[in-house]
Amino acid sequence: PCPSQEFQSLLAKILLDDEARSTKFLDSLMNQLNWSLSEFVGITQEIQSLTSKTEPLILEQRQIKICAACFEISVCLLRVLEMVATVAPQVFTDWSRPSAELFLKRLMQILSQIMARVTMKDGAFENTVAFRIQGLDTVTLYPILSVTVGIMAQLIVRCGGS
Repeated sequence: PCPSQEFQSLLAKILLDDEARSTKFLDSLMNQLNWSLSEFVGITQEIQSLTSKTEPLILEQRQIKICAACFEISVCLLRVLEMVATVAPQVFTDWSRPSAELFLKRLMQILSQIMARVTMKDGAFENTVAFRIQGLDTVTLYPILSVTVGIMAQLIVRCGGS
């Protein structure tokens, strides 16, 4: 589902006109994204270490649910960042804004970490997906990769490629 044009316009106005609120919102959004990604990566690494052992794989249902939830939360938060990059790319690219450079650096760190983790051959993400664990069927490459590339594409397109 796509947010209404009215909501997108309102969000853009707030992000561009209210520096204090914009900074607080983006800081909170990125902090929550860092948390959910860290939890997700940690659990996939645990799963990878368990799958590499010769004993039968025993995963707690709670751990599987947390892993799936952290993945979903991460993708949703990334979708919010994609909308921000679409409706108000200046919060990342307008150097006259005091926090733009910091937010762009943080965003690029997050996106490069995602790309490195999900595209790594024989990495924890690939192994978790390949193992086809019941309850983790929503954890796939497409949702996280598409939103990651979408954010980068929006910043390039909205900023004229400069």
